[in-house]
Amino acid sequence: MKSGSMKELGTKRVVSESEPDGTGSAVFDVLPPAPHLTVLTVTVRSHAGSTAAKPGATELFVSVTPDAVLRVVLRHHGHTLNKRVSVGARSSGKIVVPWSCSAPGSVYSYAITATDAYGASLTRTGKFQPMTAARCRALRATDERKRKEQEAANHRAAEREAREERSPRHKLEVGEAEYCERVLNGNAEESFTAAGHVYTRCARVTGEVVIVGEGVVG
Repeated sequence: MKSGSMKELGTKRVVSESEPDGTGSAVFDVLPPAPHLTVLTVTVRSHAGSTAAKPGATELFVSVTPDAVLRVVLRHHGHTLNKRVSVGARSSGKIVVPWSCSAPGSVYSYAITATDAYGASLTRTGKFQPMTAARCRALRATDERKRKEQEAANHRAAEREAREERSPRHKLEVGEAEYCERVLNGNAEESFTAAGHVYTRCARVTGEVVIVGEGVVG
């Protein structure tokens, strides 16, 4: 003859059964039933980028009853993406769809179906257009303009550096720095002019700071 006892432990129910002599006891955990599917919403938000390489993205924010299984079908420009996702205890998430200027103006279509443990399902469908061909052309033009501006800036910087290297002051500064490092065993910190002369501060390993230079600029 078996005797039984039952008690609640949080969301689980523990059932123990035993013989009168205390042998043969067993414990069973009974999980709560999965919720029935009642919610499936999809919110579409788009964010424009600033370059042709990264023109922007569309985000699909999905809210669904926990423990559902999602099937996501995304179609664009003759291609189809089919993905299955188990949401578990989560009730929300997002799907990020990056845009590409390789196929601008093409409309995306999506179908998101949620299914619960009892076979019930809900489906949401929709469409969105990531960007137009005109927007891609404008981004490419902006990228090209910035590229040319950067090239011009680099060219000006290289010319300025070359002029400085050819200048009498630069030659004096290089010579004083070499004297500081090789003869005085120090580190050249900075150069300055005073009364038409170029000087360099030289910090020696002893902690002493020596002023090097008698070169005349002009």
